[in-house]
Amino acid sequence: SSATTTTTTTTTPAVVTGTVDVAIASDNPVAATIVADTTSGDGAQSKISVLNVALSNGTASEIKVTSLKFTRSGISADTDISQAYLYDGDTKLAEYNSFSLTVLNFTNSSGVVTIPANSSKTVSLKIDLANGTGSGKTIRFGINAATDIVSNASSVGGVFPITGNYMSTASTGDLGKLTVAMSTNPATPDPGTGVEVMKFTLTAADQKVQVRKLIISNVGSVAYTDLTNFT
Repeated sequence: SSATTTTTTTTTPAVVTGTVDVAIASDNPVAATIVADTTSGDGAQSKISVLNVALSNGTASEIKVTSLKFTRSGISADTDISQAYLYDGDTKLAEYNSFSLTVLNFTNSSGVVTIPANSSKTVSLKIDLANGTGSGKTIRFGINAATDIVSNASSVGGVFPITGNYMSTASTGDLGKLTVAMSTNPATPDPGTGVEVMKFTLTAADQKVQVRKLIISNVGSVAYTDLTNFT
């Protein structure tokens, strides 16, 4: 008998001669109050924008940023944040890899964010406040030094530290919540028009809730080109 060996290859972006410049974005979030429910299991504010940074690529090649480190400051603790994300507009680029001793780390050897040649991109750091976080805390994130950004560019430029504004925490007993629940899905449908393929409910509590966007994924074996006219 013979053994099968699986080889894993890690892609390292080719080095680009030039600089990726980093600066605070013009639309950086202003200081604000962020909210948790007074009942620890009843939720807290999510997807809170805390820092927007502009990454500029003046070279003739695309640049891949493979690591970004953000440092928390303020009268707060790492445990006051339950999740962190990087966004490009409405598109989620990544969830954090580690968060320890105030340092929040995003890493991907294939590129956390890609900046096309001769262009710039604004990346937003967003956080979820932990359930039951008390009022009176302050949270701020920043990039302390050029070494906190790793890319395939030959250097990183900018005036450091780059810091966001302080977010102050508050608590309330009637934080608005949205619950998503699956209903009984229809049986496997035959091809045709007007076919119901998914059923779910959205339930608001404590406040009126506006749903601005839904992303629904096809996880079956059917090709996306076989489906059209969604309503």
